[in-house]
Amino acid sequence: MRDVEELQLPASRGHDVRSRAARSWYVNWFGRLLARSGPVRKLRVMVAAWRRDMSNLLRFGPGGPRFGELIWVDTSEIRSAVRAPEGVPVHLASALVVDTAELEKTPLFGSRQFDSCVERWCLDVPWEQTLDYQTVRESVLRGERWSGCENFADVALKYKLLDRLFAQASEEERLRTRKELDRHAYREYGGIQVCIGKEGRLYLLENGGFHRLAVAWLLGFPRIPAQLGLVDREALQFLDLYRQNVPLATGVHLPLLEGPAPLAGTGATPEEGVEASLEGEKTRQS
Repeated sequence: MRDVEELQLPASRGHDVRSRAARSWYVNWFGRLLARSGPVRKLRVMVAAWRRDMSNLLRFGPGGPRFGELIWVDTSEIRSAVRAPEGVPVHLASALVVDTAELEKTPLFGSRQFDSCVERWCLDVPWEQTLDYQTVRESVLRGERWSGCENFADVALKYKLLDRLFAQASEEERLRTRKELDRHAYREYGGIQVCIGKEGRLYLLENGGFHRLAVAWLLGFPRIPAQLGLVDREALQFLDLYRQNVPLATGVHLPLLEGPAPLAGTGATPEEGVEASLEGEKTRQS
């Protein structure tokens, strides 16, 4: 019994341990909360941008790719999605120079997301009956975070915002840049991430804005703003062309693949407000 008593902490020390544990919990909670705040997120993005920009400046000179920079792309030329290299998160893939021939590519048309968008906006099928909605909901049910959704309310809000975006884009006949949506936005960071492959061929970065690209496709927008994604080493010569909001010269890109023709504007009446991300809407509601 004496050995057991000697192993027990005095009351004061036990109180200190519990106090330290409580303080640690509050510090971690506050840290997570702070990490989600707008200014902190923007600071992290700017640090990542500075590192990528400096690296590309040293390697490729002043005309090299810049993190999160705005480019203008022809919607009809984006027919496939490309997966980021192993270990590279989507939010840090911008302006990374790679060999795109080695990356996995998948066609956009016939995918879960594109088919669900067609069902919703062309056939008026409720989101709840689409495979895309059901996939996200099942992932949240398993306790996984998917597309910024942590619970069923987030899932419902996400698709409500997509309907709002489609209605607004149909009314305005264009997609807005990030600066138009948020004057504090850093370059085009957060926009549709479009990668430039060999010979200037365009790809959507996987998980880099599929639904917004589907909006542009289905409404027949010829040209949209995008955030620069991955860049092939052999495509650096095309950067200046994409930085200009003008149609590109014929023959710059490879022949287009077969795909569905863009749908004309539906004339849907837009809901109030502006295009907004899920995180932005949740912040305003809190």
